[in-house]
Amino acid sequence: MKKALIAMSGGVDSSLAAKLMKDKGFDCIGCTMKLYHNEDVGIERSRTCCSLDDVEDARSVAYKLGMPFYVFNFTEAFRDTVIRKFIESYEKGITPNPCMYAGSVLKMATLFSGVMTICSVVRRIYPILTG
Repeated sequence: MKKALIAMSGGVDSSLAAKLMKDKGFDCIGCTMKLYHNEDVGIERSRTCCSLDDVEDARSVAYKLGMPFYVFNFTEAFRDTVIRKFIESYEKGITPNPCMYAGSVLKMATLFSGVMTICSVVRRIYPILTG
């Protein structure tokens, strides 16, 4: 059976991507990234993107579609790259853009690195989809 890895945010786009691939006969595996603990940055648990609620939404969709689901804990990498760069930019008077930096650093390179660690079966998955 053809395999696909779906990077799931907990939102509609990635959930629909997972459903469409399942409907096309792909054996899908879902994954998401835990980037930070909202409480550590003074934000209510469910009031932002990448929250625990989003992780649980993605897990719920994967469960309903009968897909295995993995959560990659990238909180340290996010803090060391995105948050640090945000603070440095802000201190220099530059308008920070943490979402753009998170996308280019974590959502591609680090996500792919995490995917490669799941197991040898995942290493053969193609394609990798997002929402």
